[in-house]
Amino acid sequence: MIFTVIGLLKQPVPPRDAAFEAALSAHLAQPNLRIVNAGYLRDARREPIGILALIETDSFARAQAFLECSPFQTGGYFERTEVAEYDAEVGRTS
Repeated sequence: MIFTVIGLLKQPVPPRDAAFEAALSAHLAQPNLRIVNAGYLRDARREPIGILALIETDSFARAQAFLECSPFQTGGYFERTEVAEYDAEVGRTS
């Protein structure tokens, strides 16, 4: 199943350091799911306002766990988060 994981960032976005970047790299390399697509959501000025990821995993609980252990979540970067099953109507997800 494909899930959408969305996190809206607190403004102004807190700074990130080398430890955060290392934790993020480790988080994105998790073997229990496949990241279909991921990236920043940006406003009209191209400033980051959020993160969106499409992930493939076997349960809603695993998608939620992916969000919960994200360095963005554990570091307090998100103002709001959401996990939802993605039900494609147009296009491909593989």
